[in-house]
Amino acid sequence: MIEDGYFPRTDVLSFTGGGKEWINHEWLPQSIFYILFKYWGFISIVLFTALAGTLIFVLLLYHKKFSWLLSIFLFLITYSIRPFIVPRPQIFAYLFLLVLVLLISWFYEHKSRKIMFVLPLVLFLWTNVHASIILAIPILFLVLIFEFNPLRRYNPDQLSSQDLKPLLIGVFAGLGSMLLNPFGYKIFWQALQPVRFSAAFHILLETQSIFKFSPYSFLLISHLLVIFVVIWQLFRNGIARLRLYELGLLLFLLMPFVAVKYVPFSWVIVLPIFIKIIPDLRKSVIDKLVVLFAILFAIFIFWQNNNLFKNPYEEWPKELTSFIKGNNLVGNAYNPYSWSGYLAWENKKPVFVNPALADLGGDVFWDGLDFEKGERIEEIINKYDLSVIISQPWTILPYSISLNSNWSLVYWDNFGVIYLRKNSGNDEVIKKYGLEIKYFNDSVESVLKKYDPAEIPDLIKNYKKAIERQPDLLLGRFRLGLIYQTLGDCTKAIEQYEEIIKLDNKLGNAHFRLAECYQKIGDIKSALSERELADKYKDNERWWRGGR
Repeated sequence: MIEDGYFPRTDVLSFTGGGKEWINHEWLPQSIFYILFKYWGFISIVLFTALAGTLIFVLLLYHKKFSWLLSIFLFLITYSIRPFIVPRPQIFAYLFLLVLVLLISWFYEHKSRKIMFVLPLVLFLWTNVHASIILAIPILFLVLIFEFNPLRRYNPDQLSSQDLKPLLIGVFAGLGSMLLNPFGYKIFWQALQPVRFSAAFHILLETQSIFKFSPYSFLLISHLLVIFVVIWQLFRNGIARLRLYELGLLLFLLMPFVAVKYVPFSWVIVLPIFIKIIPDLRKSVIDKLVVLFAILFAIFIFWQNNNLFKNPYEEWPKELTSFIKGNNLVGNAYNPYSWSGYLAWENKKPVFVNPALADLGGDVFWDGLDFEKGERIEEIINKYDLSVIISQPWTILPYSISLNSNWSLVYWDNFGVIYLRKNSGNDEVIKKYGLEIKYFNDSVESVLKKYDPAEIPDLIKNYKKAIERQPDLLLGRFRLGLIYQTLGDCTKAIEQYEEIIKLDNKLGNAHFRLAECYQKIGDIKSALSERELADKYKDNERWWRGGR
């Protein structure tokens, strides 16, 4: 959009969805992130995201006084919500959603006519930021239903007709401003994609229910705690302190049970109410100690995660992408779903699927899932005329492709592998980089049974080639070490295992195999030491640099 001055309305990122309508509802945040990255580097995105997350709590606590109880709850909530405070367009959506909720509360408190102008502006900006603008509709209608009902004259909390006029104008002007985006009403159609394509969406990690979101179980505990505290305080004395529309907003606490990605949206809506009803318990010394602890702990986490000096490529296949560009690989390429955006950006070539499409690519998405599982291999290769296959090395797919004599392994690092189809325009690359490694990912014991004994020296030679090209190739070194160990050459096996441990000391399996080798050559002391490390690190293994 920025480099070419072109606003695409059809899919330009994938060859499988070329020409398909693309409602790129996140175009404005994408542009902001790009400008930040281009002129000030990755550090600017880190700081911007941190400040955006901080701003959420600054707005929540504006004109509020800290108390030790409130500080503890906000600390737990902040700690729990960390996985969502990341450089994605949603960070803008959280802010605009919170501003909307606070703006309504501000109007009830001050009865200001400025609501007529501020509300449409907020909704206009939000609609160009993210399709979550659809959440504004039920919130605004809750306000309208509360104010415009036959029983309003019996409720002393209701606004006067004179006060209601600017609110009504602001609401309807705001609803109109929500259509002022490049896609008009279709922005709402995009927002409903989890409902329209629920089968595909519920396969993704972030669209799992909070009950099923195992990577971060603390999140469920925090959400249930918020629900418990809100209900407890309401039954004690909080109901009288809330307006009817605020009681209606509490229903948004159910959203995370549909998909975990709705947790921050849910909390942003409910936290102003949470802060309003929580007991105001204050003790000067305790208040200061709790706040001080929270600040110090936040600084510790921020520094421990190396946020200020983080390499933006540490979770992306930069070297693999450089290989593709450097060798000008031709033909349609399959790639893992989660790498699509990165590969399209770096290579400036269409990828297998554009995950930003409303239906996640439709049949392409489901074909990709089958392909990753090693199913319908030939059918999918022929269907999309694939010449290049990019895969993560620990999946089933490389094994399936390695058995096909029409394909050659030309690249392998800790992120991924690249296979090229023979006679598809990339033969010079195959000739230069081709590795003959069959039964990729199979157990070494099984591989050695399948290979003819006369082929084992060539297999070892190919593993050595792979390691020579990528000296930090953890899985390659580990398998070569296992081959040597299985063949009875523990001296050479130990060399490979020790090199692995130099690269990453927390690989329990490497320590375990090293202990076996030391025991076999009679070095019992070293064997016991390595076995202790194997037990210590067995549950924290990470055989690749990236987290994908």
